[in-house]
Amino acid sequence: MQVQEAVAAGVYSRKLTIIAEEGKLHVRASGVQATVKGREQVRDIVMAIIYKGVRYSWEHLNPRFMTNDFNDYTLIHSVRGDTEIYFSPHTFEVKSDRGVHAEAIFTKRRFESFMYDAGTAFPAEIDEVVRQAQWDRMGDTLAERED
Repeated sequence: MQVQEAVAAGVYSRKLTIIAEEGKLHVRASGVQATVKGREQVRDIVMAIIYKGVRYSWEHLNPRFMTNDFNDYTLIHSVRGDTEIYFSPHTFEVKSDRGVHAEAIFTKRRFESFMYDAGTAFPAEIDEVVRQAQWDRMGDTLAERED
């Protein structure tokens, strides 16, 4: 499956980029830190992340409560430095501890924890977004079979 990239919606399009590939999802800030405030804006960004992860990165996801470092998405360690994600219904923030662009790379377990928290913050919206992403993914699969 090829990499799918989407710039986050609206006024924040210069701040966050969502990159989905098989088995990984990247949320990349245009600088050391990107902060989005306001319930509607946060909801739009979180739902864009959920949609991309469900449609392009993983099948058979089980949203689950964060229990350990393997599924903790709030602090992600990498060779490029640590990236922190802060998420509430009114604020979404990605920041790096070094002077480089912040980039959070989600594994399946971390994404499932993020889905759990997104479902807690936006219960009405997440079911519809997940359903649409699964439907679109199924359509992609059928189209590939016809070719």
